[in-house]
Amino acid sequence: MGQITCEGKVSGLRFELSDTIYNVTGFSDCSNSGEIGCYFRRNVMSIRNDSLIIGYRKDKNEKPISYLKTELNKIMAKTYNFKYNENKVKPALIYFYVDDKYPISTTKRVLKEIAKQFSTINSKNSPDYFKYNILFKSFDITKIPPPPPKSIEFDN
Repeated sequence: MGQITCEGKVSGLRFELSDTIYNVTGFSDCSNSGEIGCYFRRNVMSIRNDSLIIGYRKDKNEKPISYLKTELNKIMAKTYNFKYNENKVKPALIYFYVDDKYPISTTKRVLKEIAKQFSTINSKNSPDYFKYNILFKSFDITKIPPPPPKSIEFDN
């Protein structure tokens, strides 16, 4: 997927699970690029393997992917998560990482849950009420350690 991104293309995934065909688009970082993505004004979520990661650092905990519906409802309950002067939720950016030891069925099951939950929300409101993008990561961003504390030196 990273190579496709380097070519300026978007990755499309088509898979079948439980007799249903899913079509999902996703993004990945181009390994040849020195660019840094700007993801401001988004509702950011992280999914590692088949778990939704809630919180950061010492407050971080894992929930099963079935908790996604609850988390999306929490996001929609807060007015600051909406676009200014619009009845639309700011788009979600989902960082998605699956360890190589997990079977492809794990990836399919998680992608199905993401597509299902957003489809349900948008069908009750409007097709672009709560958009989302999946950013496929080649490493687990939830394991990146915080920066070291800054030491303050005073001159007397």
